[in-house]
Amino acid sequence: MKISVITPVYNRSDCISRCIESVIGQGRSEDFSWEHIIVDDGSSDDTVKIVKAYCGNMDNMKLIRFLKNKGTNAARNEAIAHATGDYCILLDSDDYFRSNALVTVAKVIKDNPSYKEFAFAADDRQDYYNSLPMLKNGKVAVFTFADFLLGKVTGDFVHVVRTDILQKYPFDEYVRILEGVFFLRFYREAGKILFTNIVITDRDRGRADSVTLTGIEISRGAIQKACTTTNFHIRWFKEDYQRLSAQKEWGRLLRRKARYCIMLGEYSEAYTLKRELESMNISLPIYLRILLSLKLGVAYQKMFSYLLKKKYNIK
Repeated sequence: MKISVITPVYNRSDCISRCIESVIGQGRSEDFSWEHIIVDDGSSDDTVKIVKAYCGNMDNMKLIRFLKNKGTNAARNEAIAHATGDYCILLDSDDYFRSNALVTVAKVIKDNPSYKEFAFAADDRQDYYNSLPMLKNGKVAVFTFADFLLGKVTGDFVHVVRTDILQKYPFDEYVRILEGVFFLRFYREAGKILFTNIVITDRDRGRADSVTLTGIEISRGAIQKACTTTNFHIRWFKEDYQRLSAQKEWGRLLRRKARYCIMLGEYSEAYTLKRELESMNISLPIYLRILLSLKLGVAYQKMFSYLLKKKYNIK
């Protein structure tokens, strides 16, 4: 078994060594091998210099460089296209493996060959994992595509996915991040996902340049990209909502799209969504109805962005 570790990186000279060292520290085994594919997304600091120093001594590490910044999704796609492993695991540059992480992954895969996708725990999500009713009888649970689509299971996991699935469904590069809707396609293809509640990754989410923070709706551009991913969600999964008779969840998705349209000043489309929701006996929240009727969505968006910047101390 071969595992491809996928790491996009952009201006992380202060922590990329920690990430790489954690992969190297996994060692080698008769049961599995690994490769580490790092895509530099146009860094302007010493990131490339540091990665090159490691690659010069490791035959199973590869550096791919973008001359300009294209975003996390583009970097992931490039790495996945070059992956030669049976499975891929996404490891962000500010994250790092715990010791024996890949030993754990390889053993779980070997013991459960019928699965195409696996999920493991990250250190900062333990409270959520332990709250899941599906885990009340132990450390292992089987999630389905429907569990994720209908919101029965949410949040971040450390995913290990068959490489052929990732290559079949690339991330959209316009939105740059916001990968959740793309993972839904992986879940649907895999059918079922085996979750093992063992922490294999430590994550640094306190950084000002964390990708998680850059996805917050603090600008019109961020909202446009969030609206684009919602459009993907509607287009790709409408039939699945119908098949599952999930009118409530479908209505929730349409309300999200209406909110984005109102904030972007796309009032005609928002009215269309409002009428569709009303035909399902679902109403927009009252504050959205007021914003829509008074056409104050853009003003609301600016105020909302200002408050978020203050909350997260974003300049």
